[in-house]
Amino acid sequence: MPKPTARPAATLLAIALAACTPAEPPSEELLGEIRIGPETYPIRALDASGTRWKVIVDGHRLICTEPTETSCYWKVRHHLAMLDQLNDYK
Repeated sequence: MPKPTARPAATLLAIALAACTPAEPPSEELLGEIRIGPETYPIRALDASGTRWKVIVDGHRLICTEPTETSCYWKVRHHLAMLDQLNDYK
């Protein structure tokens, strides 16, 4: 019977370490801005590919449904309207 070697264990360890490598962080480049009233909200990439966008509103990350300023605008509007509705219950 052949003696087991450490080679399969080393291969598995290398695969496990490669899987734990962090993804490339998203770009902090400003892609656009949403202006609602006196407030301005920056649009940034959600991931490194830039195919998904996000808007930060009062510390909340809103993910736009499409990578367009119009989509981000409506996401912010809906978020602010929801906050207004919640304030009615206080």
